[in-house]
Amino acid sequence: MEPVAEFVAGQLKEQFNMGYVYVEQHDYEKAKECFENVITICNVVQYEDAKRKAYISLAKLYVLKNDFVSSFKSSALAFSESSDEYVNKQAKEIIVKTLGIAMKYGVEAQKKGDDKEALCIYKLALPFLKSPKKEVVQNEIKKLEIAR
Repeated sequence: MEPVAEFVAGQLKEQFNMGYVYVEQHDYEKAKECFENVITICNVVQYEDAKRKAYISLAKLYVLKNDFVSSFKSSALAFSESSDEYVNKQAKEIIVKTLGIAMKYGVEAQKKGDDKEALCIYKLALPFLKSPKKEVVQNEIKKLEIAR
């Protein structure tokens, strides 16, 4: 392994380990920073595997914080960017648990005039919805996109 690759791998491992320690200590903000650091590093070096695992770690962290909308977003991103069966299974489990809450949040955001947030939620949720909800959400996405 090249020295730069070894350094990056070491940084990713360190950030994950620190994040997990912070979760055990219930210091969720510091844990969140660690997992977000992993995502940032992965975006720079284009290391998708660790990025997906960081999204799953964030999704689980958000569940611990009772932030189910953020958990849904993170797990949907992990799922959409993963070809790894294990990561997809973990993401789907979280998505199933948080989808309803996220959709309610999207509707509330739309009612409050936060179309950008509603659109984000709807687009992330769309692949996981079944008919007839899927068609309703597709129509709402079209309306929101036209309004932009």
